[in-house]
Amino acid sequence: MARPCRHRRSRQVAAHEAAADLLGLDDGDRALTVPTGQPLYNNRAGWAHDAPIGTLRRKVQDIEALQAQLAESKAHLLELMAQIEARPADMDCAANARRVLSEMKLDADAGGAPFAPGRPARP
Repeated sequence: MARPCRHRRSRQVAAHEAAADLLGLDDGDRALTVPTGQPLYNNRAGWAHDAPIGTLRRKVQDIEALQAQLAESKAHLLELMAQIEARPADMDCAANARRVLSEMKLDADAGGAPFAPGRPARP
């Protein structure tokens, strides 16, 4: 983690002191330290900042994973639409539906990606 610049650090100290004042911490409370020597209340304030940032970063990663899945699903849907629209002029809709389903099944049987991620393939 990057160290804050001196100006930011002084603002953090002032914010921690103001928070300690609001919480009514006395000199004894402020004198408590963690093993590194950092005042306990400063350590907890830093944790209160870092924990939400870590959570937010994980949420962004989750969103990026979902976006990748959505992009894949969109590509499959566009391919399906292209297959449906590529119906030969001499083929009726029912026969075209069988053709498209057959191509989907053949693609899945050949180890290709299923049409709809997370859904079982239709027989």
